[in-house]
Amino acid sequence: MNAASLNRRLSALEAAASPVGVQPAGLDPFDRLLILLMAHYLGQLGEGESIAEAQARALGFQGPRDMRAALEARSSVPDLWAERYDDAVLRLLNLRRVSPSDEWSKICAALGSLYDGEPHRIHAHPFAESLGSSA
Repeated sequence: MNAASLNRRLSALEAAASPVGVQPAGLDPFDRLLILLMAHYLGQLGEGESIAEAQARALGFQGPRDMRAALEARSSVPDLWAERYDDAVLRLLNLRRVSPSDEWSKICAALGSLYDGEPHRIHAHPFAESLGSSA
């Protein structure tokens, strides 16, 4: 995944003003990238552990079921899911000293750097198959 494709995806997300999060199927590469980065860097994804388990931990949920319940309850309660997800994205960006107010190219480079810094076992995970390399 290169900076240009990340930049296009970020621009589309901003234009749509839609929240990004876990969905049962059809996740695009950018959504997968964020989830994988959260699972690895913030949830300490362990060998043989599910991405959902580590992402739930990264977002401060007890486990994938609690995370799914928060996602499904979004329209009926204060949006705990979005609050935690947004916080996780900020924490990821902070790992490379980048903020949402920085230029998209800098944000894309930071996310690409985080992805490239993950161990091979993470890149080889089936969840990451559509991501490729940021180079």
